[in-house]
Amino acid sequence: MTQEPTPDTGGWDGSIGPWAWGPIGGGLLIGVIALAVMVLLGVNGGGVTNVTQQCIGGTPGCDLRPLTHEHLDFAVFIRGKQFNFDSDQFVSRENSDKGENAHIHDPRHTVIHLHRQGVTWDEFFRAVGSDFTDVTLGAKKGQACLRLVTGGEKMCESATETFKFFVNGVQVDGLAGHEMHDLDRVLISFGSESVPDVIRDQVSKVTDQACIPSEICTDRLPPAGEAPEPCSKSGGVCH
Repeated sequence: MTQEPTPDTGGWDGSIGPWAWGPIGGGLLIGVIALAVMVLLGVNGGGVTNVTQQCIGGTPGCDLRPLTHEHLDFAVFIRGKQFNFDSDQFVSRENSDKGENAHIHDPRHTVIHLHRQGVTWDEFFRAVGSDFTDVTLGAKKGQACLRLVTGGEKMCESATETFKFFVNGVQVDGLAGHEMHDLDRVLISFGSESVPDVIRDQVSKVTDQACIPSEICTDRLPPAGEAPEPCSKSGGVCH
């Protein structure tokens, strides 16, 4: 039996011809790209929010991280002796900024001031002309190294000397790639001392002064009527 041909009614049969796919595909591609950019930058109806770091901290132009103003205490012990950060290499003063994102100010040389979120210990040490690496930045376990003074000794772990890292009294494997946080108390210790010796002799020597420029411990702030400490929460000027 011969099948009768279907008459042409002149209507659309629901298919899309090849001529239409070009504009549609182009439009979809533009939409996907726009959505990806919005996700990366955190754009919503109210503007740009939820900004995340899209560059390496401390490099020129890396300013996408949110601003903050926080403080933390730290200490570095080298072979049983606490290192003194009270020098022009480390302290930010007028016309001598040692790093806009994290730095030390007079009069507290055991307190770090944070001005952007996401600042790492590696970034801080690079800003003051030092080198620091450990397992958190890809170094193998037992191969952490620290150079504090430009051109000075590079201290690396060996069979007899090791690094010990403590955050708020708790030992951690490394710090270099870890972010700094408000009111942390951090110890970096290098030498032949055992962990119990470090806990007994050094952990307790990390100061607890960050709460003063953060203006949290109100009983330790300047009396009413006196100017606040420079680069404190209400102190204004920060170099």
